[in-house]
Amino acid sequence: MSAPNSDPFFALTQGPDEQIDLVRCALLIARDAYPQLDVESYAARVGYMAAELGPRCASCSALERLEHLNRYLFEEQGFRGSPQEQYYDPRNSYLNEVLERRLGIPITLALLYLAVGRQLGLVLEGVNFPGHFLVRCALPGEDLFVDPFMGGRVLEAPDLEELLRRINRGQPMPMEERFLQAASPRQILARMLRNLKQIHIRQRQFAQAIRAGEQILWLQPSEAEDYRDLGYLYYQVRDHRRSLEALEEYLNRTGEPEDVGEVRSLIQDLASRLGSLN
Repeated sequence: MSAPNSDPFFALTQGPDEQIDLVRCALLIARDAYPQLDVESYAARVGYMAAELGPRCASCSALERLEHLNRYLFEEQGFRGSPQEQYYDPRNSYLNEVLERRLGIPITLALLYLAVGRQLGLVLEGVNFPGHFLVRCALPGEDLFVDPFMGGRVLEAPDLEELLRRINRGQPMPMEERFLQAASPRQILARMLRNLKQIHIRQRQFAQAIRAGEQILWLQPSEAEDYRDLGYLYYQVRDHRRSLEALEEYLNRTGEPEDVGEVRSLIQDLASRLGSLN
């Protein structure tokens, strides 16, 4: 679970949050699937978008800049949310593919929105809304919540409540303040990786799922459940020693979780297997 200092993703995510380059980190995530990917070339594309749009916004208010950003990304450039039948296509989680195909899921489109919009001087933050990543734009006297997946639609309070109800499969769900809090760069990248991890697990690509799981722990080493998930993934590829270490770390951090019996049983099995090898 420890990261080699030579790993570029690890190196770029170890400084203060404000120094983390989301675009380059997202492209490094994609480079695991596309080893020849030119990170700087794709990062330059994002910079070019902001440079192309910048002169239009030179004397605009923040609200006008937001409108220019929406028009540029979603009308002129044609970025849009992925159709439901393609939603779990892993390409929607790789920023290089989002830039090529103009298709993405909420978090990858939001990341692009943040990257371009901030270069225009907009005060933008990612929002870890349950099941559907959003962007918050701070304007004089108010905050607007923007949905890049829906072409930059601005969501009012009733819209947010309806979105939460849909995510909860039609059942009422109380709105909580934490649903609308800003997400740090580490939280944004970890959410991207969790999406990819689940896609890889669904496709039984366990080595790729392990890579995503390890990167999540580099970003958020205090999240106990991530150790458990990684422990199960190591077990799938018969890396029993790492599986045992991850599951023991999970219990060390949680004490008596609901699944303690299942986890302890697997730990005993792993200890027995490892003991037989000595």
